Amino acid sequence: MVVTLKDTSKTHQNYSKTVWLFRKRLKHLDRVQALFDRFHPQLAEQGYAAFVEVLRLRNSREDNSRIKTGETPVP
Repeated sequence: MVVTLKDTSKTHQNYSKTVWLFRKRLKHLDRVQALFDRFHPQLAEQGYAAFVEVLRLRNSREDNSRIKTGETPVP
């Protein structure tokens, strides 16, 4: 499998759905990690940083309401 980085300045809106469907299929086949294990060295070779998982914080609906009214969410 070869992954190539290309100029995305002309990316069409439909490509995002294509990528999403591709990732969904990879996930279904349990191949996401294998792909990225091969992709990371190519990024490093080109001088790019690797992808890392980050913590995804989610606000509750109550917290979002408080934020919208200028209040501080309760921890």
